[in-house]
Amino acid sequence: MQENEASRVCLDSARGGLGKNPARGAALVWCVLSGGVLWSSAACGQLSIVASTAGFTDIRTTGTPIVPISDDSETVLSFDVLGPAGWGGNRVFAGGVGVLVGNNGGIIWNPVAGQADQVGFTNTALPGTPSNSTSGGNGNGQRQFVAVMWDDMLPSSTAPATELDWQVIDGDLLVQWSLEDNFDATGPGRITFQARFYSQEHVSKTGVAASLLYLDTLYAPGQGGFNDGASATIGYNGNGIGDAPGAVLHSFNTASVAGSGESGNPNLPSGLDLVIPSPGGAGFVLLGCVLVRRRRR
Repeated sequence: MQENEASRVCLDSARGGLGKNPARGAALVWCVLSGGVLWSSAACGQLSIVASTAGFTDIRTTGTPIVPISDDSETVLSFDVLGPAGWGGNRVFAGGVGVLVGNNGGIIWNPVAGQADQVGFTNTALPGTPSNSTSGGNGNGQRQFVAVMWDDMLPSSTAPATELDWQVIDGDLLVQWSLEDNFDATGPGRITFQARFYSQEHVSKTGVAASLLYLDTLYAPGQGGFNDGASATIGYNGNGIGDAPGAVLHSFNTASVAGSGESGNPNLPSGLDLVIPSPGGAGFVLLGCVLVRRRRR
């Protein structure tokens, strides 16, 4: 990379731009701030999504099942359940509120009471408009929405059956979709993915609020229009809430992730980190940027 190009990337980073599909092997830009902590480009502006090195912790056999599940089903995990399990929230994803988990691969923080179909079957780009027919759809304009793998998922009863599970590990809240089929691509192949929302202790050390992690993203060979997120939305919409109020889109109907447990595309990441602005806001002074080149796993 030429020096002037590196400077341009660094300046772009300070304005909040990393590109929407950082992959293994890609150069990521980091800003060094006066607080002595290395933060992503989000520290210079808005929340960002970058390739992650976090591992996938499979909770299909250890987690608490989210039931019942069906086509377009949704379940609210109340804080009365999450709190005693050890989840206290973090500076982006607050504790003390319920968390809606949709079978269609999305999560809404503090959902709108009494509304169904908040993670509808029609995925859109973010920030986008409400999904399907409800004003609370995909949290638009009202709630934080995490599109982990937002698509028209279809649970399967074929053994091993589709499962949704949650578990708190070391203060982190994990939500996992296991063996999900696709309404428009039913067949023998099914996918598994999860979101991990970190404890405030972890956030304070790393600046990473959550990781979106993918174990298997292939429905079946030849289903290129659906595999690796090709028919899904992946991203975050803050809807003006908290320390990460904006929207950031990783991908929309584009193959952009590959499962860590499969022989997939080595140029696609198997995990994504949601990295937040540095604590202290304007009190932190940008000292410079460095380029970090990710190695392939």
